[in-house]
Amino acid sequence: MVRRFALTTVAALVAVAGLGMAVTGTSVAVADEAPANVLEATMLVDAKLNGKDEWSPGGRQLEWNASKCPVRIQFKGQVRVDKPTKITYQWERSDGTKLPTQTFDVKTADTVVAITPPDVWNVGNPGQQFRGAETFHVIAPSDYATTTPIKVDCQ
Repeated sequence: MVRRFALTTVAALVAVAGLGMAVTGTSVAVADEAPANVLEATMLVDAKLNGKDEWSPGGRQLEWNASKCPVRIQFKGQVRVDKPTKITYQWERSDGTKLPTQTFDVKTADTVVAITPPDVWNVGNPGQQFRGAETFHVIAPSDYATTTPIKVDCQ
């Protein structure tokens, strides 16, 4: 989109000179900046077993054997964008649950940034096996998603 602004003084012409704006007659055209892009979306997953945090890269099948169920599993989204921006994201689960959309300000470009707070899902029942998946879905400024399948064997 191009916006046009009227120039009323020579001082205004001088102020915009050299800024990459097209000056025609008594107006100046300024092109809107392109929106940011999500370059990467990943997640880390933690099933706190035996009182220890053990974060693992997501995006692949993760499995745990648990002596005590349900198991508290944390999912931490991570993004890399091409310029600072606000992202809109949502956690989606294989049981059909879609958590409310949230926003997060990413203040640095081309750096992996952890999204806080992580999502927490308590899964599994004693004596049963749980299979499911969690998706970190970045909705804006561009659509990007990563899914981690999980399996928990409860004793």
